[in-house]
Amino acid sequence: MLGVWLSNERKVVTFAALMICKGDRPPKAMENASEKIPAELAKELRMLAHDLSNALETIVQATYLISQAAPPENLRRWVELIDQASQEAVQINHKLRQVLRSQS
Repeated sequence: MLGVWLSNERKVVTFAALMICKGDRPPKAMENASEKIPAELAKELRMLAHDLSNALETIVQATYLISQAAPPENLRRWVELIDQASQEAVQINHKLRQVLRSQS
């Protein structure tokens, strides 16, 4: 089980995004309103997740365009690998954004 620790003025709170991305449920304590991510930190994380979404969308679209150009077989395997990895990254980022919404 993975987790990230974030600190805010001597109070340490847990952030369960990586646990949820791996399919684990966050601890019950994370559902408590007093365990929310500080607003400033949540805003910064949401902005980073948004920027990551934009970068991933560029990769997804470029991969699609390359695949439509009918690349040779040896390159097609690499395009498929990039496509699968970028789709997985999009799903992880979506889960991260869901956690941010629920914890802020």
